[in-house]
Amino acid sequence: MVRKLSLILCAICVVLLCSCSSEKSLSGRVIKVEIGEYANLTSFVVQTDENKIVTMLIDDETAIVSYVAGGVTDDFMAGALTDVTVNVEYQEKTEKAKEIEIIEVATGETATLSDGTTADIWESFNQSIYRLR
Repeated sequence: MVRKLSLILCAICVVLLCSCSSEKSLSGRVIKVEIGEYANLTSFVVQTDENKIVTMLIDDETAIVSYVAGGVTDDFMAGALTDVTVNVEYQEKTEKAKEIEIIEVATGETATLSDGTTADIWESFNQSIYRLR
């Protein structure tokens, strides 16, 4: 009887631990990337919308999607894009990114407004965004 009760309690503990997965999400701007020995992105640093700095790890299981036209995901994985805005779903304990959504990409171009103010041009899903400096 005690053995059955112990097995039941262990099973309940396993179910509770598995159901407490600590997946979280964040949004922010990539401010730094780390390239591994095979010229692939291994980690990146995000400054969140709340001004927190978080390092995210990437591996072969990380899914990357983009809402910006072009070869943005390949450029991101090669470490060529550092000025991007992302949404990241990640495992809290390991800070391993499970899914990365590339939302906006800086084009590197600027526009000068009629009053002389400079604005950076960003590309997003089928639109250009002008951000004042």
